[in-house]
Amino acid sequence: MRIFVKSLMLPILGILFVATPTNSAEETTKQYRVENIVRKHFDIIASTQTCTYEVVDNFINGDNSKLVELFEKQRLYEDEILLMTAKEQTAGIGSNSRTWQSPPGNVYATFTFPWPENQQGLLFFVPQVSNLSVCQTVTSFGLNPQFKWINDMLLNDKKSAGVLANCKGTFPYYSRSNDQPSSTNHVALVLGIGINVNMELAVAQERFESVTDVMKMPFTSMTIESGRVFDVEAVLTELNKNLCENFSVLLRDRDFASSFLPKISPMLAYVGQEVEYSEDKEEPRKVLFRGIQNDGQIILQEGDRETTKLSGRIRPIF
Repeated sequence: MRIFVKSLMLPILGILFVATPTNSAEETTKQYRVENIVRKHFDIIASTQTCTYEVVDNFINGDNSKLVELFEKQRLYEDEILLMTAKEQTAGIGSNSRTWQSPPGNVYATFTFPWPENQQGLLFFVPQVSNLSVCQTVTSFGLNPQFKWINDMLLNDKKSAGVLANCKGTFPYYSRSNDQPSSTNHVALVLGIGINVNMELAVAQERFESVTDVMKMPFTSMTIESGRVFDVEAVLTELNKNLCENFSVLLRDRDFASSFLPKISPMLAYVGQEVEYSEDKEEPRKVLFRGIQNDGQIILQEGDRETTKLSGRIRPIF
């Protein structure tokens, strides 16, 4: 079923996108493939996201020196996905601009997807589809993750992964068919994902104690919750597959309600529970979390009044 979105402003992690209708058949068949991922791995780096932003911003402004230096490429094709990973980060970026000392043994990855410019309205769903991809990845290793709206994955009610999405300007991708600039305009979707794979309990506790945010959550890892040690590369490989498959479906179907909500709902955390909700750094208030509606907004109940929200944060009441 083809869904056409009326023009409106949609906030995604603090950034506004314009959703515009399109009749382009090409965009409904766009396919992201794992084999088209171009990867650069570091043993240690300040932040994969910060470094990716530098590469992307420079390239958008006509400077490909960082792309050449790090990825050994003069140009990017419209089917290529940049991936920057690190074994360790000294200033990894988290939500609310927090920075972390990120020890080895976990997934630290920043992707850059070529996103059709005339499908920017679908970017509103990217955090949730990305979070679903993380949950599916962890499920494949025998764990039972919870989907915490909008962009966190939980294990046993503790945070084990997070997603940060950002969108850059029109990116000068090339077409493989004629080796010329693509006739389809794309923006650069930059997606930072961290998964606590083998993080130790002491590190998780220290991280929780260091956070001053009133909406903070306790941390955990796949190892803490299972007692097993995991192959980080195997986790990343599964994540790559799930992201490519899910983003391809999102662009093809343009139907969050049918293609993704049925997969999210069974693992959605806090449904029917009283939670704390905060928006735009306001003081958190207690509400009843009713779930996610078909357009991706959450449903909250305050007394007898039911409201929907595009953005914000929720957490359980401790």
